[in-house]
Amino acid sequence: MAEASLFYPEASGRSAGEALADYYERGIQRTREAAAHMKDKRKHPRTPKKLKSEVHSPEGFTFSTSADLSRGGIFIRAETPMPIGTLIKFDICLQDEKSLIQGVGRVVWRREENVSDEAPAGMGIKFIKLDESSRSNLDQYCPVSLSSVV
Repeated sequence: MAEASLFYPEASGRSAGEALADYYERGIQRTREAAAHMKDKRKHPRTPKKLKSEVHSPEGFTFSTSADLSRGGIFIRAETPMPIGTLIKFDICLQDEKSLIQGVGRVVWRREENVSDEAPAGMGIKFIKLDESSRSNLDQYCPVSLSSVV
């Protein structure tokens, strides 16, 4: 059905409410399809981890917690996520509070609003540079190759 029917529902023999409900459902379906595609693009499996994090960028810094961690990056909860493309420095305290992952990353995606407890507002950060100590510490939590991290 053409999108124009949303504005002229009588042309399709439906009420404005029916046309709006269909339009809304199509939008939800497109969002679900896009989310499924995004999951398929990930090179590294995600491990749910709630870790303390500190993120520094030219816009400032934030203290927060992560939602998940992988060899390629981390999702950090943030009420106001940084813009996509922002280069950041990060310190992530692992669960033993002694081990640390430090490095440089880039914001590659963001969620501006809390969708649910499982989908909070925040930003996906791709690791760009980790030192040897950070790689070793990450090995304990995500036992997959670090070949994509410089």
